Amino acid sequence: MSRVIKSNRQDMDDILEILKTYNDNYIQNYEPISYCIKDINNECIGGIVGCILGDSLQIEILAIKPEYRKSGIGSKLLRHIEKIAEAKQISKIVLNTFSFQAPEFYKKHGFEMCCKIDGCINNYTQYFFIKYL
Repeated sequence: MSRVIKSNRQDMDDILEILKTYNDNYIQNYEPISYCIKDINNECIGGIVGCILGDSLQIEILAIKPEYRKSGIGSKLLRHIEKIAEAKQISKIVLNTFSFQAPEFYKKHGFEMCCKIDGCINNYTQYFFIKYL
């Protein structure tokens, strides 16, 4: 008999694999991508995580340690991802962010807001962005 239980890390990986296997019927080129920037002590101070799905690159996470924000690291990571997308002939980059995170940062980098949900979580707005390459 089947039952619902709390997932562990392996279960989450298994769920993602189930989705990837299903999506392979429709999207032939799936490629996870992840890059980080390290300090002089070889400690990760920020990074970007996403995936290529068909002709889109989806940014799932872009995070910088607070003490390194506004230092150009986020911009450097976005430029790096854009170069990769262009080299792979990706037509667009998509992402979402919340009002307390970085909507203005993405606008500054040429992303266009295509949707927003006001009051999505604790009265914060969730923004969906796209950048055509």
